[in-house]
Amino acid sequence: MSEKDRFRKSERAIGPRIVRAWFDTVINPMLKSLRAEHDMLERRDWTWQFHRDQLEMIENAAEYVDANAVDNLEQLLAFFPELKGKIDDHDVDRNQLLDACRALQAAIVTNSNLENIYKRVTAPESLSDLGREIRTLFISEEPLEHINLLTEYIVNNTRELPYYYTVSALWNRYREEFLKILDHPSVVSQSRKAIEVGEQLVKSNEALVKRLKEVREGLSLEHDVPYVGALELSLRDTI
Repeated sequence: MSEKDRFRKSERAIGPRIVRAWFDTVINPMLKSLRAEHDMLERRDWTWQFHRDQLEMIENAAEYVDANAVDNLEQLLAFFPELKGKIDDHDVDRNQLLDACRALQAAIVTNSNLENIYKRVTAPESLSDLGREIRTLFISEEPLEHINLLTEYIVNNTRELPYYYTVSALWNRYREEFLKILDHPSVVSQSRKAIEVGEQLVKSNEALVKRLKEVREGLSLEHDVPYVGALELSLRDTI
């Protein structure tokens, strides 16, 4: 069945108010989040959070839809089941990236020379040169917590931090040295794995975005509903 025939067949079951709800609560929010996700993936910022054991801003696709609109998502997928396949592909790749970040965090903490670098850059003479005390750089007093935080930044290929991050002075001064740990012999294979699955997630992200846009365009043209904006209904539509 062609795309045009699909929309014609479903025309009697789908009205403009349903389309408006799909656009406002499912398709547009998901597209907005997927675009932001794409930008982060392109920067190799996996948004990994060690303590939460999660990717902060790279979610399974359904999480980009408000909890109150999950039923609308399910309804949309009932009419366009091929979208579920694209969502599933995205989520599989996303969860592989999560696993890769976990493994990379562990490799850096246990098998790299980060601990030695940490001890050097937080030695009294280094901190004096930095004009900081260690208690002003980290919330926790535990060195392992400091190392885990620095590892999180390394995993995420973090750029220079703004001043309001307490650890920014330390991170920004030694950022390049910290990031070189990604090329450490005991770490590089896990680093490359994260990049590999991140690139695969970019592809599944783009495929999902493409299909969402196709569905939105077809619905918009068939039912005379703009992508964004108020819906003006005729008397016939309101009866």
